[in-house]
Amino acid sequence: MFNGGLPETQSPIKIVDVQPEAFKSMLEYIYADDINMDSLDQACELCYVAKKYMLPQLLKTCMEFIWKDVDCETALRAYEFAKLFDDSGILEKSMKIISEKTTDIVSRGSALSMNEKTLLDILDREELNVPSELYLFRVLQSWVLFNVNRTEDETYDVEKVRTFAKSALKKIRFLTMSVSEFAEVPAQSQLLTKDESFAILLNISSTQTKYPMPEGFCTSRIPRINPSHKIVCLAKRIQVKRPIKNPTVQINCGNLKDTLRFIANDNLTLLGIKIRTQRIHISIDTASEESSLYVRDPLIDRENGASASNANSNETTKSVYREFLIMYVKEIRNPSNSWFTHFTSLVEHDSSADIMFTTPAVIIRGHEYELGVTLSKDGYYPVGLFDRLIEQFSEDGVQFILSGNTTTAFIQSLIFTH
Repeated sequence: MFNGGLPETQSPIKIVDVQPEAFKSMLEYIYADDINMDSLDQACELCYVAKKYMLPQLLKTCMEFIWKDVDCETALRAYEFAKLFDDSGILEKSMKIISEKTTDIVSRGSALSMNEKTLLDILDREELNVPSELYLFRVLQSWVLFNVNRTEDETYDVEKVRTFAKSALKKIRFLTMSVSEFAEVPAQSQLLTKDESFAILLNISSTQTKYPMPEGFCTSRIPRINPSHKIVCLAKRIQVKRPIKNPTVQINCGNLKDTLRFIANDNLTLLGIKIRTQRIHISIDTASEESSLYVRDPLIDRENGASASNANSNETTKSVYREFLIMYVKEIRNPSNSWFTHFTSLVEHDSSADIMFTTPAVIIRGHEYELGVTLSKDGYYPVGLFDRLIEQFSEDGVQFILSGNTTTAFIQSLIFTH
């Protein structure tokens, strides 16, 4: 094709399957041995040209560029390219990123344009970094509605929607949802028929039901594995301190609460919190004589088997008690995305304790969350004032906006990784 010339009487040859910029880049490579690639899309186009016109060295250079350029923003595009060109290396790397950064990737508008095979491959994965199976259903729902509207047929009907969703729906693990999760979203969507919703609901409610799941639907009750949870113990633990002013000591009669709301500018994993533990030695001078909240509770001494004076005489003996508390975090606009922990462990008096979630909470950037703790153990706790309605600060490159309780603030820090 590149040898000889064309007779001047011959019509120009039209090349309709190659982008002009990609063709120009190929010519620059052939005649000047020069190649410049600025984006993954450009590299993919040039790969196609290199393969079409049998330029193996150019193809290799493009593949190497794509391998290095795969990230959260380009993972879906790279995955579909790798499927087309049957490149196992790029395929594996891009799917690994998709699995580890699922919420970040599928929440992008560009994810709505992924092809059906890519969506099915994602839903086939055992490991996905998503807050819940309900989240995947919402992703599927958005993808279906977007792609139905892109078809040449302008008519819109329920059957058309269900046809689009049919293959992907069968890969959703409905049986890992709670009854309320399923009833509030999937059961009310257009993707399922009433009979399908009824059958799924019965199977969620009971493992003994004789009513079968809809034909072909997933029967697994095992939640997907979050890849970040497998490495959370190896990740760097970061603490963002909450500003608390006017510290004092308050007696808890079994229902001391602290709540706060926060928004982060990056996806992260909330591992837990840090709180101050009970005070065992209360100075009468620091206690308020005007409030019964600040009187000494002799139960503390009896629980530790010693008086305050005896404890003072042996400072090397650490006094401990069993803490009882409930901790939760939930997404404000989607409360079904929530995590709970019951903490009942021994901790030291007059110290700090790290309270960790049994399952770390997946926090999505830009979403608002509520974090709450209820202390159920009677005793004296250091508390303070969260003196601003809104506080904004950063830690390790993650910016937080905090708002919350202005009194009885005892949550000291958020512990997270990202």
